[in-house]
Amino acid sequence: MSIMTTADKFRKELDKLLIDEVERLKESISLGFLDNYEQYRHITGKIAGLRAAIDFMKEAEKICNEG
Repeated sequence: MSIMTTADKFRKELDKLLIDEVERLKESISLGFLDNYEQYRHITGKIAGLRAAIDFMKEAEKICNEG
């Protein structure tokens, strides 16, 4: 039986929140909720930043698991 620590729960929840936010932002683009190109650039920048955060989180987890 595997016991989840608080850190495991935190990581899992943070990952879920970040992915959900990326999906929400992508949906706002696909449904045409943006009024202009500036808003599009802002949203795509947020998506890129969130994806980078997800990648950094996975890289940090990999490093911690190796050490």
